[in-house]
Amino acid sequence: MTTIKKIPPILTVYSAKPLLLAIKKKKAEAKTVSISLDLGMSLEEVNINEGGAHIHGMLVTCTELQKIIKNNTSCFFCTPKGIQKIHFFDEDSSTYFKLVPSGARTPPTFEISGIRMHVTKSMDPMRDTKEKIKTIKPIKGNVLDCCMGLGYTAIAAAKSAKRVTTCEFNLAVIELCKCNPWSQELFSNPKITIKHDDVFDLVDGIPSWCINTVIHDPPSYSIAPNLYTKEFYKNLHRI
Repeated sequence: MTTIKKIPPILTVYSAKPLLLAIKKKKAEAKTVSISLDLGMSLEEVNINEGGAHIHGMLVTCTELQKIIKNNTSCFFCTPKGIQKIHFFDEDSSTYFKLVPSGARTPPTFEISGIRMHVTKSMDPMRDTKEKIKTIKPIKGNVLDCCMGLGYTAIAAAKSAKRVTTCEFNLAVIELCKCNPWSQELFSNPKITIKHDDVFDLVDGIPSWCINTVIHDPPSYSIAPNLYTKEFYKNLHRI
């Protein structure tokens, strides 16, 4: 089990807009605004005045709220030093990872160099996950989740599986999970084990027929071509 720090308050376009609107209206009754500070998992009352929004002892200015609204595909931490975009850059692969909001009360997705890892046009990331899981029910026994991402699939599978091993090659994605309130069960559920490995190599060491279910939802071919090879699929069939 991994111990992670408490997640700071998070703002997106969906929470910044009602804050800025209430501040600009300058109505006497609008001293507080109910918004989410954890990407839609819960709601909280936030005090406002003409200077901005007061969030957990920190002032988020109107200028900062405008910046969040302008950057409507990004999530921002509220910190004593100001707002900070939730993103990471991996120098080894020259790859950019970013947490992306999907709605006011729905979990975020993430991008790898601009490519989104969930269906977001016709559904939100949680429904996308449920639709995938539904195709392989019932999920029991030992599960291998080849590509962890934000962990929604592993978390859903763990509800009925005996054990879930989920693989993530890039540390930047694991760091995104630590920043995402919807991913926290990855680190607290004893049935879930995170492997910081390339699943292509990991399956070589797994004995035959010891996995009951394999969930393989890889990123695009351009990002991980080895996860589309006949060699890899034969290994998945073997285990």
